[in-house]
Amino acid sequence: MLRVLVVYFFVLVASAGPYPVLAQQGEPASNSSTVTEALADKTIRFASDELGAGVQFFGSDGSTYLWFPGRLEIAEGRWSDRTFRLAMPTSPGSEPKIHTTGLVCFEFDGAPRGKLTGKPFGPNECFKLDDIQSAIQEVADGDVLDLKNGRAPCRLCRSDMPLSRLRNRLGS
Repeated sequence: MLRVLVVYFFVLVASAGPYPVLAQQGEPASNSSTVTEALADKTIRFASDELGAGVQFFGSDGSTYLWFPGRLEIAEGRWSDRTFRLAMPTSPGSEPKIHTTGLVCFEFDGAPRGKLTGKPFGPNECFKLDDIQSAIQEVADGDVLDLKNGRAPCRLCRSDMPLSRLRNRLGS
């Protein structure tokens, strides 16, 4: 997503018309307490076009563990929330309109997404919070599948299984 925004920025700069100004990127989100409350110490089951279907635990300490059912690997990494702001002038001499997007960013050592889904993670890959929220199928408090232990909860689990069924299959 960040790459799309960077390309968008350069396309606008190269064309005639109002020029966007990157006001801020990479600092903690102004609504970070809301994002942190929504994700910290939660296990989510998700399905997205970009990553497929999987399960992820978001630790309150910024750690994260990502697992795709049917795979034996669990990717360990870090997560954080950020705000991306883009200032766009509405007319000559007027104050620019600020567009703000909440981002959730991930850092995974060794680009584990390559092993898991075929595409490598960038060094600090970010997704729009809205996209993450729309991909969530189910949420549970805590690390209900014990992903922190680094072992896949089960070998033959399907991606459409609810967390309660996955939890019942731990170790199988």
